[in-house]
Amino acid sequence: MCLSFCPRLVPCAWGPLAGLMLLVMGLQAGTASPAWAQRSGPGAELVEQVTAGFQQSDARRVLASTAERVEMGLLRAGTLYSQAQARYILDAFFADHPPRRVTFKAPARSDGNWFVAGSYWPQGADAPFHLYLRLQELEATWVLREVRIARPRE
Repeated sequence: MCLSFCPRLVPCAWGPLAGLMLLVMGLQAGTASPAWAQRSGPGAELVEQVTAGFQQSDARRVLASTAERVEMGLLRAGTLYSQAQARYILDAFFADHPPRRVTFKAPARSDGNWFVAGSYWPQGADAPFHLYLRLQELEATWVLREVRIARPRE
């Protein structure tokens, strides 16, 4: 089931619970700075590392703590990749769409996951891409499980 706010160009694979979390995050006030700094605890450091990596267009930093396989959906349907493959794809994305500005809304945590939504303004673009991240706790370790970037609906 895909909720109405889910990007139509990106198949919604997170399911209703994750969709609900994205809706809740969308209703929270968003900022470009780490407004969630007060939200300490397991996973918060990885959220900050991944979001900082996007702001610096640093694929190594974004993908430093991924699961064995990470789902990447960059302007197309998502596919599972190894960390090395994902880094290659994200580096190519940053080269084709260097960031002018990246902002994130405060992350939300639910059932062993962190969900982070944001906006990615490529240089020279009139509108931002939608950016979605999912981090998951696996065996007491937090890992990046999913990255989705979608064009805005027209």
